[in-house]
Order: sequence, then structure tokens, then C-alpha cells
Amino acid sequence: APFIHPGGLPPFVEEERLDEPFREYGPTTVRICEGFAFVDYPEQAMADAAMDVLRPKLAADGHLGGYPGVNLSWGKRSIGGGTGGAETADGGVPGAGPGR
Repeated sequence: APFIHPGGLPPFVEEERLDEPFREYGPTTVRICEGFAFVDYPEQAMADAAMDVLRPKLAADGHLGGYPGVNLSWGKRSIGGGTGGAETADGGVPGAGPGR
């Protein structure tokens, strides 16, 4: 299943509040970890639609679900058929510096 990886989340996140902007594009399953989450969609087209709209909104106001400083990246399964993990739109791994 395709998934989006919201990162930069505060320590305490309400699932309902985080999930709300994503649900507009299809049914989701949200898994929250400390500082990041996974938002799963049943179809790639739903995840694509969410990213097409949410990324520009996030760039414009810096908030997602009322949480500031959130960034969005694709899960590997969504950009190349991998088996999990996360990867940024430019192919890097979130939080990894140059040369990693």
C-alpha cells in the first residue's frame, strides 16, 4: 500500500487531528511514532492526490493539521516499489546528511 511519511511532528500528536487533511483524498490508516507518522492509502492515486495538494499548502503556511514544522515525504513503496522505510522527494533519507 502506498504511504506518505509526515515528519517533524511534536512529541504528542492526536491521530484524528493529523489524519484529517489526508482523509479528504481517500480512506487512510495512520501510524504515529515519536516525531513522525505513516499515512497509508489503499491506492497510489489517492496518495498522489494528497501530496499534490498538501505539499503546496504546507509550503505556504507551514502547518499540517495545526502542527507547525511538519514535512512530507514519500514512503519507498510509493516511489519505487520498495518494501518500506521513507525517502524524501529528491531520493534522500529524512535526517541523513550529505554522503550518507
